[in-house]
Amino acid sequence: MFFSQEMEGGQVMFIREDGDGCERVCCKQQRHCALYVHEGHDQTGNVIMQIHKSFGLTGLCCCRPEVMIFDGLGEKIGAETSFWAICILKTIILPRQARDKHRES
Repeated sequence: MFFSQEMEGGQVMFIREDGDGCERVCCKQQRHCALYVHEGHDQTGNVIMQIHKSFGLTGLCCCRPEVMIFDGLGEKIGAETSFWAICILKTIILPRQARDKHRES
């Protein structure tokens, strides 16, 4: 990813995907994956954010994947989840506190 006023600047972050190659080929967008956002131009930079997606069936209104977002230290900062009710899909983005509260109830 690059950022500059002239659209010609230095690279500011590097995104690395950690996932199984077999699952990637066979399951495509349904696969589990973890994305790590690093400072700088390669994976040697500090991790500044993590995005984890669970395995799910994206084409159906049930069995949807969940996405959890963490800061660089692994502290959860939010989540995205989809709820199913008679084939009406509702996607909700929740902050950490709301998501934890939802799981408890």
